[in-house]
Amino acid sequence: MIVDLDGTVWDSAPWCGALLASLGGRTAEDYERELVGGGNFVSMLRAVARPQAFPELCASREPPALYAGVLEGLEGLRSRGTTLGIATSLPAWVVEPMAKATQIERFFSVRVDASCCRARKPSPRPLLQALDLILVRPDAALYVGDRDVDCRAAKAAGMEFAWASWGYEEEPPKGCDRVLGGFADLLLL
Repeated sequence: MIVDLDGTVWDSAPWCGALLASLGGRTAEDYERELVGGGNFVSMLRAVARPQAFPELCASREPPALYAGVLEGLEGLRSRGTTLGIATSLPAWVVEPMAKATQIERFFSVRVDASCCRARKPSPRPLLQALDLILVRPDAALYVGDRDVDCRAAKAAGMEFAWASWGYEEEPPKGCDRVLGGFADLLLL
C-alpha cells in the first residue's frame, strides 16, 4: 500500500499557514486558504525562508496534526504485515522533518518524494518507483490519497485508488475505487 501525506496522513494547511505567518507576510488564515485551494507550500516557504532552516522551524513548533485514526491505522496495517510506502510531491527537506515530528516514519519501508523522483503526480512515476522498491506489482497495490491528481496517478500506474474523504477535496475523484470515511477504514479492506 502506498499513501500520500498531505491531506491523507496529516493536515498541514493550518500548521503551514501558522508557520508562514510567523515568518512574516500574510495572516495564517490567508496562507491556509491558499494551501487548501492548491497553493504550493514549498514555493511559499522558499519565498520567506531557506530550505536549510526548515528542520529547525519544525523542531521549534508542535508538529502538524495527524488525522484521526492514522496512528492506529498504521499500527494495525503494520501488525498485519502490510508493506507501506509513501509517494508524495513534497521534497525530502520538507517530508523528513515533518515525518520525524509526527513520528510516522517508522511505519514506512520506502518514501518516494520530489527529491528522488522529479516527476509529479498525475505522472505515475512516483507511485511506480515506490512499488518497485517494495517489490509489489501495480495490480496488487492500493494508493491512498485525497485529490484528483492522486487518483489520476494511481490509475495511470495501474493501481486501485482509495479516496481519503477527510482530505482537501470535497468530492471523490472520478474513477476512484473506494471512498474511505477515516484512515482506520483501511483496516477493513
